[in-house]
Amino acid sequence: MTTRMRRMLPHLFMVLLCILVSSSYIDAQARDWNAARTLATNFVTPLSQAQKLTLIRGTGCCKKCAYQIAAVGSFPGLCLEDGPLGLRVLRNVTAFPSGINAAATWNRSAIYQRGRAIGEEFYTRGINVHLGPYLNLARFPGGGRNWEGFGGDPYLAGEATYENILGIQSTKVMASAKHMVGNEQQNYQYTASSAIDDRTMHEVYGWPFLRAVQANISSIMCSLNRVNNQYACGSSYLLNTVLRDHYKFQGFIVSDWNGCHLSGDKSFAVQKNVRL
Repeated sequence: MTTRMRRMLPHLFMVLLCILVSSSYIDAQARDWNAARTLATNFVTPLSQAQKLTLIRGTGCCKKCAYQIAAVGSFPGLCLEDGPLGLRVLRNVTAFPSGINAAATWNRSAIYQRGRAIGEEFYTRGINVHLGPYLNLARFPGGGRNWEGFGGDPYLAGEATYENILGIQSTKVMASAKHMVGNEQQNYQYTASSAIDDRTMHEVYGWPFLRAVQANISSIMCSLNRVNNQYACGSSYLLNTVLRDHYKFQGFIVSDWNGCHLSGDKSFAVQKNVRL
């Protein structure tokens, strides 16, 4: 086995873990992370290198999926679709209340039911991964997507995140919270860098993502922008130290579209992401 493949194996397990814990074709309540890890290990071990690579790369879009992970053996593949307010490209679907409006209710039950309704609509259309919720904090007033999120207060955003994810994943649809982290503007989002010190990361920008992990979220999407002059999807500090070590996240990381760059931290293997 090559060094590259050895580096990829841990994340292959993470992808299969989430599938086995919460995908729509199994009883999500019947397994915890430890049981899923055993099943994932048994599934991944005999796969060829080509099959392992298939599990961590997107294969292009189709009519109902923003991106897909192709089928491998008994694994039927995954369909990933936007967005935080409901299905994006299909007809005869619901446009749900915006995140900022949902958070303004300060009503946990209402936010949970909104998430559950979103999840049910994704489930009925055969979609496995809901690319949401949107957790950025509207720190830039002119941000074009501020309304998708739960506002600028980290505590409120965190509690809304928690309830929303519980609702979505109660339907056996996996949630993928985005974008970690500092994706606060649309202008120059591929090149801009968000300067965030460690305390601010944990107390402000990272807080909703911590609450997402505490809600047992399946997936987190890293952002297009740079954080402290390093691309977020290649940052060992963000994705290993903060997300894995501090927050104890056990699911899989998916890059934002075209979010992987070779200029990331050399100590962090970009191959540990599901790359899209």
